[in-house]
Amino acid sequence: MAKTVFLTGATGYIGGAALAHLLSSPSTKSYAYSALVRNKDKAALLESLGVRPVLGTLDNNAVLSAEAEKADVVIHTANSADHMASCKAILEGMKKRSDNPILIHISGTGVLCDDARGEYATDNIYSDLDPAHINAVPDTALHRDVELLVLSASPKIRTHIISPPTIYGIADHALVRWGISNNSSQQLPGLIRVSIARGQAGFIGKGLNVWGNVHISEIAAAIATVFEAAIEGKTATGREGYYFAESGEYTAYEVSKEVARDLHARGIGKPEPTPFTDEDFKNYSEWLYYLGSNSRCRADRTRRLGWTTTHTNEDFLRSIGPEVDYLLKAAQNNESYWVDPLRLQSILNHSS
Repeated sequence: MAKTVFLTGATGYIGGAALAHLLSSPSTKSYAYSALVRNKDKAALLESLGVRPVLGTLDNNAVLSAEAEKADVVIHTANSADHMASCKAILEGMKKRSDNPILIHISGTGVLCDDARGEYATDNIYSDLDPAHINAVPDTALHRDVELLVLSASPKIRTHIISPPTIYGIADHALVRWGISNNSSQQLPGLIRVSIARGQAGFIGKGLNVWGNVHISEIAAAIATVFEAAIEGKTATGREGYYFAESGEYTAYEVSKEVARDLHARGIGKPEPTPFTDEDFKNYSEWLYYLGSNSRCRADRTRRLGWTTTHTNEDFLRSIGPEVDYLLKAAQNNESYWVDPLRLQSILNHSS
C-alpha cells in the first residue's frame, strides 16, 4: 500500500516547491498525497494533479489533527516555524497512530540569529552534525518555542526539523505555472521592498553580518532527500534530527550593494547603499533588525544523506535583478506592502 503524505503550504513558496518536486520525482510520485488549501479553485487544480485537497486553514485544528492522524508522513511548511496552534493540532493527530509516523517540520535558521545589528561577522557556525550546539540556543530564540514542541513529540513521532537560511529565486515549477503556488520568498524581497519604498537600498550598522542562502529548487530537493531517507529509516530524529540546507553565504552589505546597483540601473537611488536610520525602523518595522543578525550553518548531515547543490553565491547575487523587476512591477500595480505606487512614481520621476 502506498505511503500517505499530508502536506501544509502547497500554495506557498516552500511547500509548493516541495510538493512539485515530490510529484515529479520517479521515486516519490506514486505516494498518496493530500494537501491543506483554503481556495476552492486551487483545491480543484490540486485534485486534477492527483493530490487530494483538504479545505481548511491553519486555524482549523480539528481538520489538521484528523488529516495528520491519517498520514504516514506529514510535511508541515505553512507558517510552520512560528504557528504554534497548527503544530499542536498536527502532533495531536499523529500521536494517535501506533506506528511512529514521520514528521518533516520546516523551521529556519533564524533560530540561530544573534544581535549583531550589522556590526560584525560571527565565527559561530552551526553544523547539523552537532545537535548539542544547536540545542544550546536559548529557548527564547526565534522559532525555538515551536521547535521545542516538535521535539517533545519524539520518539512517539519520528521528528525531523529542516532549517533553511535565506531562500532565493523566483520559483517556476509546475504548481506555479498552474497558478496554485506562490513564486516569491520573504527575506530578500522584504529588503528590496524597503529599499524601493525609501528610494535607496540600505543595510544595518556596518553590514558586516553573515547569512547563508539556498535556492528554492534546492530546499525542495533537501525536503525530498530527508523525506525519502526517513521512509527508509535512515535518518536521525528527535534532538539529533536537525537538517540545515545551505549552498552559500553572503554579508548584508554585499547583498545591499547588489540591490542598490540593480535599483540604480532602473532609475531608483544611488549605486551605493546607505545605513538604515531610526526613521526607517519606525516606518518599516523593527523587522529590519533581523537583517542585521548573523545566522551561519553547515548542512553536513543533509549532505550525508545525498543532498547536493549546484547553485553558488554568485547565482544568489544574480537573482537579485529579477527580484527587483518582479517587485517593481508589483509595486506599480499596488500589490506590494510598504510601497505606495504614487510614492514609487515620484521616486522614479525624481531620479530621472
